[in-house]
Amino acid sequence: MEAIKQDEAEAMPAAESSETAQQLDEILQYKAIIQQTMKRYWARPPSARNGMVVTLSISLLPGGEVKSVVIDRSSGNSAFDNAAVQAVQKAGRFSVPPDPQLFDRHFRNFKMRFKPDDLRY
Repeated sequence: MEAIKQDEAEAMPAAESSETAQQLDEILQYKAIIQQTMKRYWARPPSARNGMVVTLSISLLPGGEVKSVVIDRSSGNSAFDNAAVQAVQKAGRFSVPPDPQLFDRHFRNFKMRFKPDDLRY
């Protein structure tokens, strides 16, 4: 599985300008923790092939509990898509920053991209 990627690519330059270097470091640290958590729960299905990508929309509660996970964009392979959803559900909770503003801006709602290669944020 390749990527856990927040759907903030367009918003990041603006967010970066309003956040301190320390806050950006904290955001990156928590993204890395989420990446490691997903590696623990990801079970690549036998039908997974290079080039597959599924994008999930994930909502978290302030304590990091998974509120919801839905397929935003399917890979076209239901086993692969379901394995990604199950990984999030099995994790059940992610470490998130205690700062409510950072949580709301970067972790309350985000998108994750899964590819069968490896897992990167």
